[in-house]
Amino acid sequence: MCESGWNVTIVIHSTSNWDNTMRRLANSKLFCYRIQQPIHVMYDLHNKNISTLLSAEHRKILKKEIDNYDFFVYHEDDIIFTHAHLNAYLYETRQLHLIDPVRGIKEHSIGFQRYRRIFRNQWGSLQWNAQDMIEQELFEEMPNFRPICMGADNDESKKAPYLLVEGNVHQGMWALTQSQVKMLQEKCNYMDHRTYSREHMSSFYLFGQPCNMVKLIPGDRLTSFMILHYYQQKHTFWTPVFTGYEYIITGKNYAGGSPIKYPSCWNELVNASVAYVSKIDEIVFQNIANRHV
Repeated sequence: MCESGWNVTIVIHSTSNWDNTMRRLANSKLFCYRIQQPIHVMYDLHNKNISTLLSAEHRKILKKEIDNYDFFVYHEDDIIFTHAHLNAYLYETRQLHLIDPVRGIKEHSIGFQRYRRIFRNQWGSLQWNAQDMIEQELFEEMPNFRPICMGADNDESKKAPYLLVEGNVHQGMWALTQSQVKMLQEKCNYMDHRTYSREHMSSFYLFGQPCNMVKLIPGDRLTSFMILHYYQQKHTFWTPVFTGYEYIITGKNYAGGSPIKYPSCWNELVNASVAYVSKIDEIVFQNIANRHV
C-alpha cells in the first residue's frame, strides 16, 4: 500500500512485549521503496489481564486519528488483508454509492468472507489432481448468500447483482473510509463501543445491533472479497471457494450446487457465466479427445 502512494501506519495491539529483535524483524519486512524506509509501526502494549478486551483498544486509536487518515482497517492477527482487498473495497464502495446515492453506503457496507487453506503436508504422499488443487481453499464460515438487486432504478432488471450476506457475518476484520466511520459514529457511536467479544468488535457490532449495516458482496466478484484466515482451523466445512463462486454466478446454491431462484438483475451474469463455463468445458473435452485420437 505504501508503494502505491498511501501513507501507512500500522498499530499492533499486544500483551506480549516486542523486544528489539522482533521489532527489527518487523522493520525488515515492512521496507517501502517509495519512502526509502520501513512503514511506521506503533506498538500498543497491555497487561495480560486485559484479556479479550484487547480487541476493543483499536477504537481508542481510531477516535484519536480519525481526521489524520482516509482509510482504516482493523483485523485480528491471523487475517491477511492485501492491497488488492483495499482496491476492491474502495472501487465497490464507490459503485454502491453511485447506483444508489440515497441508501447505498448509508445502510449497506461491502463485506468480506473468510476462507482457510489446506497445505499439502496434510495429505501425506497422495497424488494431487485438479480437484485437490481446488480444495486447498475452503469456506470457513457458511453464511446464507441471498442474491438481490441494488440500485435506484425502478426496473429491477437494470439494477446491479449483489449477494446479501445473512446468518454468520463474522469476518475477523472491518474496513471503512473516514467518512464511513464518521457516519457510523453519528448512527451508533461506532468509535466508542467496547466489549470483550472480539467477534462484535470486528463484525457483529457493524452488521448487527446497534449499527445494523447490511453486509453486501458484489455478485460477480465474490473471490475479490475472500480473505485468508491464516492459522490452521478446526472447521470442517468442505466447500471450495472456487466451486462455490462458480455455483453462485451460474445461479446455484454455493454450498451444494442446487438451482436457486434469483432476481432478474442476475440474468445477464448467470447467462454469460453458464455460456463461459460450457465453452471452457467444450474446449477441454475436445483437447482430451484429440489426445486419444
